[in-house]
Amino acid sequence: MKRRLLALALSLSAASVAFAAEPVATLSAQDGVVMVNAGDEFVTAADGQALQPGERVLVMEGGTAQLTFADGCPLVVEAGSMVVVPEMSPCAGAVAAVQPVPRQYAQAVGSAGGSAGATGLVVAGVMGVTILLISEKDAEFDVPVSP
Repeated sequence: MKRRLLALALSLSAASVAFAAEPVATLSAQDGVVMVNAGDEFVTAADGQALQPGERVLVMEGGTAQLTFADGCPLVVEAGSMVVVPEMSPCAGAVAAVQPVPRQYAQAVGSAGGSAGATGLVVAGVMGVTILLISEKDAEFDVPVSP
């Protein structure tokens, strides 16, 4: 009896995992910076990327994206907005939660784009301290030659 219950539980969990893994839409077109969040952070989206229910698609300023659902229903996401992918297409009656988002700027993880100014400030600060220390050392050795 316990084996049957275990087998039933395993088969149901496998079926739910397989069901949860089914994409409901794809990112069929994009222009500009489009990002997808399926967990902890947004990552750059790819054309043809499969989308699961609950994932968020963020379109940055100057961009657009189109989601195409399994039934062929298109959903255009305009610049400066984010949509939560619904469980079924808007053509089948689902309401897509589209939210306007404040202006944001994207930066790839690990790129130096956002830290270039900070790096320049650090270098300038180190140079300034070095010059200050050198000038103070020179001041200590300014002893008159004659008494």
